[in-house]
Amino acid sequence: MKKIGITGSYMSGLESMDEIFACYGFPVFQADLCIKFLLNWREDILREARIQFGTDIMQHGFIQPHKFASTDKFNRLLSLIDIDLQMIWLQFLEKHKKSKLVFFKSHIIYERKWYAPYSSIQEPFSFDKVIYVHRPVDKRVPLISRSLNISQTEARNLALQAYSERDKISKSDYIINAFDNLSLLTQFESIKYMLLEKDQSDLLHT
Repeated sequence: MKKIGITGSYMSGLESMDEIFACYGFPVFQADLCIKFLLNWREDILREARIQFGTDIMQHGFIQPHKFASTDKFNRLLSLIDIDLQMIWLQFLEKHKKSKLVFFKSHIIYERKWYAPYSSIQEPFSFDKVIYVHRPVDKRVPLISRSLNISQTEARNLALQAYSERDKISKSDYIINAFDNLSLLTQFESIKYMLLEKDQSDLLHT
């Protein structure tokens, strides 16, 4: 089994990959959805979050992400669920241990330093390869603006505050461009072939 991280900035096209994974039947761990569940439905985690950050982080019973503007504060929040997330991920890996490829999908793989050799937590977040889904800032700004119902100026400022796309690209093993004429499916098919190539080669020599 190969553990593959797949990530992308907000509105980069990462969510569009779900349909492609479904076509191939690859198991995909939806890390961001898991994080939202842990933060909003685990009372022990909510209680600790209220102790550390105050009750004003809540609205209608849910944690409000915009209350965590600073990266440091947001990382402190996510550190509350790291162990639980690891345990769920390990259970997912065990369930799909016969799969040749298992994907870990999250927008914040690099922000959380989950990818070795950059990871401070070598296991279980040590992916064999990472794929980055890329869409330039200029093409993401109008999408962010519509999605969050904010001005394009605000959307651009929000996009530029995020982790450097240049750094993400340089650290990634494969890039999928969600803005050119080559389909996501065609690009993924090429990457899939390279990911499985070693396994196929090993079979020929056994």
